[in-house]
Amino acid sequence: MLCLLIGLFPSILAAVSPNREEGEKLFLENKPVEARPLLEAAVNEEPGNERLYLYLATCWDLLGDPGRAITILRRGLDVALEFKDLYYYNMGNDYLRLEEFAVAEEMFTSAINTNRKLAEGYLNRGNVRLRLSDFQGALADYGVYLQLNPNSTQADAVQKVMDLLRSNLAAAEKKKQEDAERQKALMNQVLSSLSNASEDTKNLSVESIRIKEDSEEIDIKD
Repeated sequence: MLCLLIGLFPSILAAVSPNREEGEKLFLENKPVEARPLLEAAVNEEPGNERLYLYLATCWDLLGDPGRAITILRRGLDVALEFKDLYYYNMGNDYLRLEEFAVAEEMFTSAINTNRKLAEGYLNRGNVRLRLSDFQGALADYGVYLQLNPNSTQADAVQKVMDLLRSNLAAAEKKKQEDAERQKALMNQVLSSLSNASEDTKNLSVESIRIKEDSEEIDIKD
């Protein structure tokens, strides 16, 4: 899954430092190896520029190091205002690559809480929830995604997944009810057996008392 960089590139038109200008140019040319050191220098020169952290983190993603990308994005969160939702979203993708699914879910949730219209956030959180076996949560997220982005090229695939989830959840609920009924019948049977056993125990207790009393009488006579 590619990181989102929506609406970031117009910044290149503004007056920039040489490192930033060349770094962004190389970044747009899909040359992350060459762009990375220049963007790192640009971040040090402009630590308050939230776009640069996103560019640099994406370079690390393209270089196959999501851990370093997360480190850069967490640094940028301190200054992020306009694109905070993209920070969380991209960190969610990075944690997903690292198969840290619970943390990825937290990041996508933060992205959604920051921007309720971030359709991709719902889609990716749904994917993570599938991996976490939260099928109801995944179904809800996919539904919101299709509401926000009904013309998505993935709409048909998402709808098929939703249909499959509904079918599986219905089957699981039916099995759960059948299991509950079997457990109830078994419990009734066990309780009935215990009730009968209780009567037997009571009778044995009475007999034991009688035996004890008879024994005492014998002792006295002796």
